Amino acid sequence: MTPSRCPARLTSYLGAAFSVPGVTALQISEAAAASGVPVSTPRYSERIGLLEPGRTSSGYRVYDNAVRDRLEFVLAIERLGVPLGRVADVLRARDKGPCSTVRRELREQLVDQVAATLRQIQELRALERRFADGFERLDALPDQATGCSFLRAPHPFTTDPPAPLGAGAGAGAGAGAGE
Repeated sequence: MTPSRCPARLTSYLGAAFSVPGVTALQISEAAAASGVPVSTPRYSERIGLLEPGRTSSGYRVYDNAVRDRLEFVLAIERLGVPLGRVADVLRARDKGPCSTVRRELREQLVDQVAATLRQIQELRALERRFADGFERLDALPDQATGCSFLRAPHPFTTDPPAPLGAGAGAGAGAGAGE
């Protein structure tokens, strides 16, 4: 589809129609295609307040250069792993002041993302160790006809010793407590 580049004819929130010379507007599908995202992405970004596209007199969304630039900025921040809820903070910084403000806000967001990623890596490494321990226990099982001892050994997916039967979560609480 060839974009329908036309002078932006917008309608203000007060209902007044106006044109912006030298600015072209794209329909939502064209703006999404140009950004490499589905149409649902700019719609969602608008719904949560990250974008404010113009509207034609008949109510169609139109994306002028400024709105498309903002969409690209939002997508770039998202690609860095910053959650959408935090993207709004970076956009506010962008709207308020110089690049130094945006850099500071985005750096803060990225530091948080790096910390969260490192925590996830640690959790995955711990899980990998538990899997390795489980494989070692499976490989060490004697080949016997009945009574698989794997189930009586410490659980392979935890470092805690197995709890005695009946001592699970909530033991000692409610009926029978203190008996």
